Amino acid sequence: MRTKHGASRLARQLEKDGLATSAIHGDKTQAARLTALQDFKDGKLQVLVATDVAARGLDIDDLPLVVNYELPHVPEDYIHRIGRTGRAGASGEAISLVAHEEEKYLAEIGAKNPNHLWQNGFGAAFGDWLTPTTTTPEDLLATAYWAYDVSLMKQMALATGRTAEEERYGTLFGEIKSAFEKAYVRADGFVGTVDHYPSIPPPTVHPDEGSQDQDQVVETQTGYVLALYMNLVPDDLRPAAAQKLVELIKNNHWRLGTGFLGTPYLLEVLADTGYSDVAYRLLLSREYPSWGYVIDHGGTTTWERWNGDQMLHDPSMNSFNHYAYGAVGEWLYRYAAGVDTVSSNPGFHTIYLHPNFDARLGNLSFDDESAYGAIHSEWTVQGSQATWKVTIPPNATAVLSPHATNAASFHLKGVPLERSELHTDSSGRFELPAGSYTFTATLTSPGSASSGSMIK
Repeated sequence: MRTKHGASRLARQLEKDGLATSAIHGDKTQAARLTALQDFKDGKLQVLVATDVAARGLDIDDLPLVVNYELPHVPEDYIHRIGRTGRAGASGEAISLVAHEEEKYLAEIGAKNPNHLWQNGFGAAFGDWLTPTTTTPEDLLATAYWAYDVSLMKQMALATGRTAEEERYGTLFGEIKSAFEKAYVRADGFVGTVDHYPSIPPPTVHPDEGSQDQDQVVETQTGYVLALYMNLVPDDLRPAAAQKLVELIKNNHWRLGTGFLGTPYLLEVLADTGYSDVAYRLLLSREYPSWGYVIDHGGTTTWERWNGDQMLHDPSMNSFNHYAYGAVGEWLYRYAAGVDTVSSNPGFHTIYLHPNFDARLGNLSFDDESAYGAIHSEWTVQGSQATWKVTIPPNATAVLSPHATNAASFHLKGVPLERSELHTDSSGRFELPAGSYTFTATLTSPGSASSGSMIK
């Protein structure tokens, strides 16, 4: 919830509806907040309603669900909210509710920015918070998220049968995308801009490293990641933009340079544009900044800062159990194991399979107890050959899109997939009925995979 009054009001309504509920916010005493939190942990409360400020830092084991009853105003609050679930390797679910009256917030952005570039009214410019490298211009970040929000509204309108709203948001997305391309994307795939709307320099960036000529054009890993992930780069320029992203990573000594907003999508963008080898290189790195660095320096959960071990003197903003960089877990499930959902048939009723294999990792085993039964994905790699075993539970089906993997070819029972017993759907994907399968695959050479995006 955004406000203390709203949190209390919702808690009272849920109590009337028969759900044991309490609210925590700044108007409650510390003792009342601690009592409510402990009651929730002990199972005495079914629902705990919290404001953005009160929710930060909550540590609740095995919290299965977070509900955004009201959409947050800024992406950073969204990350903090949903970071209460799916922690320390556990699974969790986050749901956002959008009321019709909340459309006014998107309308307000448009009213303040008629040129379809979000350059006015974006609030405190925290930007790609805690990035270890140069900050990304705030207007580029804000415009990308505006476009992304609009695309989500279009999807929700489609899902709820509101044809006029779907068309309106589709048109608005096209207008924002056109403005984004004109302002930030060059004909060679370059994504960047002069930093006329600088973000607040995070404490992870050294003052000398973060400073730059006011008229210098800035390009960052996060700028490319958001532009590619949020579909703001023309299709014919996506390969070039992806290559420039990889060049930035290479020039940074093969280290990531993303913060809260770029990191959750970094590996996904690399895999979707044919660079799963680079994604794995970042995943398995042990140099600062990396997930391996956190592990090597005592981390058993994902930290708020890449260098949390060096910031023990600053407990005010140094969580050792934080969501933003922990989003890598999603990539491990959806891309490494290759077990994903289909938006038109969710809940793993139809399973979308697109594993990305890697010889450096060597082997992987994934299990998930879905509503339809156990899903299993397991692979081993030796050289350029992979053996992949997958189980689809009863009453579920799966589709396999070889073009969304890093395999040059698949065989089933010694037969090329194209000549196997599997049927294909209208999109050319192979359909797998419930059952267990063993595939062999020949992997592509690093960097030679398709540069298209994954389409589900």
